[in-house]
Amino acid sequence: MLNSNNGSRSSLAGSTEFVRWAGIRVSSDFFGRTGRGGCGLAELTNPSFNAEQLLCQWQQNQAEWLDQEAETIRNGLLQDLFAVRRKLELLDGQATDCLVDFEHLYHSLKHLADRLSSPYIHDSFPLAIQHTVSIWDKTLPLKLYLPVHWPEEPVVVTSLVLSILDKVLHSLEATPPAPQHCLIYLAEATEGKQLILQANHCNAIPPLLTELCQSDEWLFRLHTFQIVTGGKTICLAGGSSLKVQLTW
Repeated sequence: MLNSNNGSRSSLAGSTEFVRWAGIRVSSDFFGRTGRGGCGLAELTNPSFNAEQLLCQWQQNQAEWLDQEAETIRNGLLQDLFAVRRKLELLDGQATDCLVDFEHLYHSLKHLADRLSSPYIHDSFPLAIQHTVSIWDKTLPLKLYLPVHWPEEPVVVTSLVLSILDKVLHSLEATPPAPQHCLIYLAEATEGKQLILQANHCNAIPPLLTELCQSDEWLFRLHTFQIVTGGKTICLAGGSSLKVQLTW
């Protein structure tokens, strides 16, 4: 165990040896340089995590960080703005223009928080799905079949599923013509939990949707889902339909 007194640090500063501490290989002159405002060098030794474990941990940390940032906006900025709004309303119509601008700012921040992380991510998996896809209600013919009750899902799993849905629906909206039907179905099957999104077109699906299923970005999302959940993914694009199936 390293002694933190000044004598120990000065004796280490002149050495070029490395010390091991908490699994990190730290240059012994780290203390001397950091003491003078510089930067030390640290090297991870004997890593006990493989690439898949590191990806899972990174994905979990990312989902939790986004969720924390969204909650900071909801519980901090939006609450402060609401208090300001109440004060403006007390001005008896003298701040009409300000209230219009304020409403725009308030809803923009709320939309940003919701995009970072669903407000239902801790409460209900089906509600989180419903809330996430609701922004496409006016542009896509969505039909949702979601159960009322569902087992609690880890934040990282919910975040991944919502990210995949967001990507598919955004691609469907941005690639005309719009599908004739767009079904999202969530259920517990014999092989595990299952989410299916299927879009049916009147004619052949646009070529760009076929390219989506072959893109590196899309394959990375599906492979990440498989690693994090230990599940399976299917993406079929052909004829007049696009089908994405997640099982975990």
